Amino acid sequence: MPPRRLRWLLPLSSLLLVACDGGEPAAPMDAAVDVAPSDVAPSDVAPVESAPEGFRVTLGPDARLRVESTRVALSGIELVLRLGDGSERALSSMTLSPGPTPSSLVGQSPDGWSVTLDASPVAGSAAHAVRVAWQVRGAGSLLGVELRSPPVTLPTDAHAMLDGAQSWSFTGALAIAPGTLRARDAMGRVAWPTAAGEVTQDTATTGFFRGDLAWGAGGLSLCADAPYDRWTAVLAERPTTQWSLRIATGIERDEAVTLSPGPRGATLRGSWVLSPAQSGRPFACSDDAPPPARTRPPSAFPRGWWSWNTLFEAVTLARAEAQVEPMRALDPGARHITIDDGWERAWGDWRERDAFGGTLAELATSLRARSVSLGLWLAPFAVDPTAPLAMEHPEWMVRDERGAALLAELVPGRRFQVLDMTVAAAREHLRALFASLRARGVSLFKIDFLFAAALPAVRSDPSVTSLQAYRLGLAAIAEGAGDAHINGCGAVILPAVPYVDSMRVGADLTFTGTPPFWAAVAASARNLAARRESIRWGVLADPDQPVLRGYTPDEGRAALAVAALSGGAFGYGDDLTALTEAQSAVYREAWFTRLRDGLTGPATPLDQGVGSRFALSPILDGALNRFRSTSARPPSVWRATLSSGESWAVLFNWGDEEATIAVPPGVLGARSEELVARSTVTATANGGASVVVPPHAVRALRTMP
Repeated sequence: MPPRRLRWLLPLSSLLLVACDGGEPAAPMDAAVDVAPSDVAPSDVAPVESAPEGFRVTLGPDARLRVESTRVALSGIELVLRLGDGSERALSSMTLSPGPTPSSLVGQSPDGWSVTLDASPVAGSAAHAVRVAWQVRGAGSLLGVELRSPPVTLPTDAHAMLDGAQSWSFTGALAIAPGTLRARDAMGRVAWPTAAGEVTQDTATTGFFRGDLAWGAGGLSLCADAPYDRWTAVLAERPTTQWSLRIATGIERDEAVTLSPGPRGATLRGSWVLSPAQSGRPFACSDDAPPPARTRPPSAFPRGWWSWNTLFEAVTLARAEAQVEPMRALDPGARHITIDDGWERAWGDWRERDAFGGTLAELATSLRARSVSLGLWLAPFAVDPTAPLAMEHPEWMVRDERGAALLAELVPGRRFQVLDMTVAAAREHLRALFASLRARGVSLFKIDFLFAAALPAVRSDPSVTSLQAYRLGLAAIAEGAGDAHINGCGAVILPAVPYVDSMRVGADLTFTGTPPFWAAVAASARNLAARRESIRWGVLADPDQPVLRGYTPDEGRAALAVAALSGGAFGYGDDLTALTEAQSAVYREAWFTRLRDGLTGPATPLDQGVGSRFALSPILDGALNRFRSTSARPPSVWRATLSSGESWAVLFNWGDEEATIAVPPGVLGARSEELVARSTVTATANGGASVVVPPHAVRALRTMP
């Protein structure tokens, strides 16, 4: 991805929250509007492994929640409605009466607002579901809903897991440091302190979040599902060690939902799922959140060569075809070529540019003759204002508040119009486009900048939220693509799960004008570790295609190992026509090919890799460290189980000095060997093992027969 895209590589991340707009777009009804029904059925919830005891959620007669975890109790959590006129309605201040279940309460206000709150255990799980339904009889506009806790003192070893807005956003664990937080605006968005400075939240394209507030063996995981497109979770500190937790939905004034009442009043529903944070399981509350329903059968990720990380926008038919023979010589199992950005005339004008040197159909035919498949990049929702589509169909574009076509600066210095997915003709255009490309021989689609479809805007159908529009667009693409593999990128992640086969989980590994650097490898590992939980429902995690150029041999091996740990989404990013003999030898090393070919699912990180610095993007992290080091601290120890039944421990030294890295007991057998450099393995007193790992390097241990 070139420098012009860096704006969307740099968004900041929200704290401690999962948000998912769960249902299909609702048709307008006179009586009720269920924008996102979110009741959690017991059958949808997987049991929590080794859940700590003592986790419970209770609703008191004062309509305030109490959450008790292993090492902290949050008492007096208040539910508050924020109305479109700026006023608030707290459940505890309403007239309360028993609800429809023993664990619920109903609050009524004189002006027609009604709120039902229910807190009950989720069957088969340590989690509790906090379900909310709010209703108005009479005119009303709902801006947002919040859960607010009073101050609580956190332990000094507390850390927070952050899950960013979309594919390229920061995702990982950071230590919480003392400091004073300042509110940024009336909605309560604040910065929070780490040892390296403040972190503010991602307010660009929020959508789905999951997170833990964890410490030692205890803590709290939060998930949520509600009818809003934007979420925020805030830790507000007062004054030094007293923290207050706020979880809010609907944080922008123009996102107020107008409820048009009918005979039963207009109703919206939402829920939070709260569960114990599990040590060593980042984002483990995905065990307690209902998985999205898949609309596609499983699809394998074809191993092959991808153009972006070496050719960028200079891709041509001839340069792509030149990769086939060296690819087959290097890896006989690689039988795929993906053409990235640069083949098209303009975004939204998906015809071959003259400089590409031929047609996609010609390329697909040529590759097919050599048993190689073709993949293709598109940014399906973005339209260059000069493209014919923008001029011929202005009614297909989302609008700003003034009624003009929205111009979204998706990359610095370049603005694009965005297709309105509530317009049936625009959806049919996308369906037909992908069906046509599939008919011409494209068998994989990398669809990029997907968050554009979920940007706040004025749409033709105002009853459809932006995330619902996003899903409508993805459904149209999936229908047109048929049996082709769909690789999502720049995506609001969870709502895309039903419609994609693999998902980019981090930023690009290379950038135009910048040599490859170590921070990009570390960022890829950090995001892969955290997001493997987020997209495990039949979707492969794609950490991007690694390169060896520009790295030391040790760094290159580590880059290959991170990509292999995805468990099936591996591709080549180097110019294979220009590999040196030494680089080719690294690609052929037996430990790597065994790991790449034998791992049938994502490896499991065994430590959380808590860091102290928030890195806006890998390129900024690299610049802060003169492109020689990294501030990110991804997990150092990963468990990989191969299809042969072998159990491996893959160890990374992310630091700049030699380090001894230990494998916990129970991962390996009594005797193990190191496969990358034949390093000495030392048995530890607790039944584990350790090995000395050079800086910026990887080692792989396996149990000896």
